[in-house]
Amino acid sequence: MAPEPRTYVSGGRVLGSPPLSVRVSRFFESVYVFLGLYLVSFFSLDPYAAAQNSQFNIHRKGNPSGPKSRWGLFGGGGSGGSGGGGGPGGGPRGFGPRKIGRVDDVRGPEPLHQNSSTKPPPYQTMAPQPPQTDSAWKTLITQTIQHLPSPTTFPVYPVPARPSLTIDHTQLSPTASPSQIDTLCTEAQVHDFATVCVRLPYVARAVQNLSSSNTSTNTAEGTTNPGTGVGVACVIAFPSGLDPTASKTTESASAVSAGATELDMVLNRPLLQEGRYTAVYEDIRAVREAIPAGVVLKVILETGRLSGTEEVVAGSVVACLAGADYIKTSTGFDGPGARVEDVRVMRWVAGSLGTGTRVKASGGVRGAEEWRRMVEAGAERIGSSSGVGIVVQLGRIEGEMEERQKEEGEGGY
Repeated sequence: MAPEPRTYVSGGRVLGSPPLSVRVSRFFESVYVFLGLYLVSFFSLDPYAAAQNSQFNIHRKGNPSGPKSRWGLFGGGGSGGSGGGGGPGGGPRGFGPRKIGRVDDVRGPEPLHQNSSTKPPPYQTMAPQPPQTDSAWKTLITQTIQHLPSPTTFPVYPVPARPSLTIDHTQLSPTASPSQIDTLCTEAQVHDFATVCVRLPYVARAVQNLSSSNTSTNTAEGTTNPGTGVGVACVIAFPSGLDPTASKTTESASAVSAGATELDMVLNRPLLQEGRYTAVYEDIRAVREAIPAGVVLKVILETGRLSGTEEVVAGSVVACLAGADYIKTSTGFDGPGARVEDVRVMRWVAGSLGTGTRVKASGGVRGAEEWRRMVEAGAERIGSSSGVGIVVQLGRIEGEMEERQKEEGEGGY
């Protein structure tokens, strides 16, 4: 299938390609840069070093003239603001090197639901290879932290049209009864939740309950049980994450054999905080390799017990590269639950690595407002034992808005 043609806008008009003046100016700019690099290299004893350090090298870090034009033969505005990339500027433009991605009077489509001053993450076309040593992991984590946007410039994500499909309906009490699991499953089917999330002893019962009905229309991503669209998630090494790797893989295999379609495993937090990133990676990777590829793996970081953004980034980086389908904030059993600032960082890190990993927020999400804040921060799944209350509140809010709009319409507004 042919790719959708790119849209260009110039002077308020939509164009199929850059204007002729822009194409001509860019041609001459390319010639100027080529000749500059050629002459600098030709007259130097070390051509490579001279080219690397030349002002004509537009990729050189710290090049003061990088995005600015040198000659003002074409007049007009300079580069735009930090977020827009292409608005009116203060200096002349014309010949001279540009940084890749810079836009002057030609602009393509911009992302929706994003703060105009947000610097997008440096998305990878391919996920980086997992480092082999703790020091190499540390370097990658540090580089990721250095690229983080400021706290006020993270994107705001849209609210999905079907909120119920974001919810993992949860019953993880150690003293949960069979009847509570039955109720959990019935509620999940009625409200069309993504999954029910239970402990290992109740996986088979949840699968049986959900398989007995064929009324659900759930279309959440991931595999589901026969006869229903609601998946069954099982927690692993819950809630401490300190179980040996062999125990985690055995528990994971048992859960999948019982019918679990998703696993929520707890990361070994003490190892992470000691900087033993390779051990953390191998622990997660062992679980990933012990289960079928179609089983969704979520890795719980327990962000409320991590010491600041650096450890949240570290856990996110390691889990993403180890094969997690989701990185998850909390167990809800140890310390503070999900926090908006952590969700934003986790979503940004996952996007920057290019692994396709998503974010799940859990712990303390009990109402419609908390649900909305987490989703807008970047969570695509919400773990909550209050799933019914959340969707009921959201439905009530939507109904009130529709009623208000109807009244305003009748009033002539």
